[in-house]
Amino acid sequence: MLGDANATFRHDNQRRALIAIASERQHVLCVLPTGGGKSLLWLTAVRNYDAPTDVTVVLVPWNVLAANHLATTQIYGISATFYEKDNHDVRQVMYVTPDSAKEDGFRSVVRQLYHFGRLRRIVFDEAHAWLTESDFRPTLLLDASYLTLFEVPIILLSATIPPSAMDAILDRLSITSISRPLTIRQSSTRSTIRYAVDIMPREHFIDHINNLVLRLLPDGYKGIVFTRSRTQADVLAKALDCEAFHGGKTGAQLANSLARWERGAAKIIVATTLLGTGYHTDNVRLIVNHGAPYNYIAYSQSTGRGGRNETYAEA
Repeated sequence: MLGDANATFRHDNQRRALIAIASERQHVLCVLPTGGGKSLLWLTAVRNYDAPTDVTVVLVPWNVLAANHLATTQIYGISATFYEKDNHDVRQVMYVTPDSAKEDGFRSVVRQLYHFGRLRRIVFDEAHAWLTESDFRPTLLLDASYLTLFEVPIILLSATIPPSAMDAILDRLSITSISRPLTIRQSSTRSTIRYAVDIMPREHFIDHINNLVLRLLPDGYKGIVFTRSRTQADVLAKALDCEAFHGGKTGAQLANSLARWERGAAKIIVATTLLGTGYHTDNVRLIVNHGAPYNYIAYSQSTGRGGRNETYAEA
């Protein structure tokens, strides 16, 4: 899968989760830390255990996350597509957002796949989003109960589902009526990230960020400043002379902003929570939350963009 004959599991829970997903005998709820190799679990199952005609449907809460995953999937030599109104291609992996998954056209495609024995599994990536963000994204209130009618494994993946929230998420996804999933849980503590809270007058914030950039971000390293509103993101991005990344931009604008930041046009990007979950790029050493985050899950997700691949980062 990785092209490395010496590759090993990062921890035993990753091994257990892969065995459970590959066995296809049960539903699985897998909570592993950011960077813990969650996506590799079902990707490995697709590549090594599925027939070429089998299809895995992956629900992702945001377009930008689907695009990021699509690129990764193709790197591993797996045929994948992003389902949209004008793209009904069926491949080994079909990524779909809640907006598209609620449409009759998508439901028809899934029913046909199941009827012909091609639907292998259904994956909810970043499953916590259906609980934490549905208040201001109504499309996340997807009635997923029709998915439970298909007798295929349902895989729920996240880095930030506390035990107390598990029943609420299952209920929100309308899958409480099926057999309870096997739960595999790993501590979400990230030992490579240094956490700190800095309190200062508002007018000192930009200078503070610029100082952090000088101290922590030599050439090749990047940082993200998270804020709660689109307006604040635009204001901070202008002051820091960098890109703003939020839901008020078109898909093309978001892709361009992300590409400029990734290739080093600016060391910092200012973003809302749109960039806070699931997105992966290397060499992010600095994560800043401007003001209080929405909740612990949002904070844990946003700081998880840093320190990937066991590298040092500050939050």
